[in-house]
Amino acid sequence: TFDAAYNDGKVNLNWQTASEINNDYFDIERSINGSEWVSIGKVEGHGNSYVTHNYTDIDNLEGAIPSGTIYYRLKQVDFNGKFSYSDIKAVNINNTVLNTVIYPNPTNNILNLRWTGMNGNSSILKITNMAGVEIYNQTVVGNGKMQKQIDVSSYPSGSYSAQIINGDIKTSETIQKY
Repeated sequence: TFDAAYNDGKVNLNWQTASEINNDYFDIERSINGSEWVSIGKVEGHGNSYVTHNYTDIDNLEGAIPSGTIYYRLKQVDFNGKFSYSDIKAVNINNTVLNTVIYPNPTNNILNLRWTGMNGNSSILKITNMAGVEIYNQTVVGNGKMQKQIDVSSYPSGSYSAQIINGDIKTSETIQKY
């Protein structure tokens, strides 16, 4: 058996064998489109065994966009190099958080924004003053981990709202300029 399940920012991978013959190792493979696969881990097998073995591994999603559907399969490799694949498991990650970091706050010169761009959407960065007047607006194209520095040195001291919008997902934080 083989199972993959998303839990708290990671994908838990679990599988079980009833017996093993010449089993060297399992290669864990991931795909973001179901056709192009990359190896993300290797777990040693038990060679020759006639008892049940449980295996686990965790995909921390490094290098993957943490949104949408991600596919997993196991490549079981024998000592002689022969191999076979498990069934493919699809994990749907409906991430509704942009994983935003805006710093330093308060700031005087440079405001750093980091977020996760998702679903092929462009991200819109906005800064508005407390009167609701937009004083900064930029569209950033890309997926995955994104970052931008904004020079706020010419802004008057006070409170501002920094927003990051990616598709239907929006995050906002009040920042202080001194």
